[in-house]
Amino acid sequence: MLYVKAKQYETMPAITSEYYFEIIRQGYRDNGIDIEPIVVALSEAKAEILI
Repeated sequence: MLYVKAKQYETMPAITSEYYFEIIRQGYRDNGIDIEPIVVALSEAKAEILI
């Protein structure tokens, strides 16, 4: 899966909605894909925004 931001926002960290993240996580689970990388990415994005 790939998510591409608009050019003017590509360097800005952003958090998806909880609902959208859960849909992505369920898709990973349904297809036997390890969810750890997306969980880590979300955590890192949240940390960047809080800095």
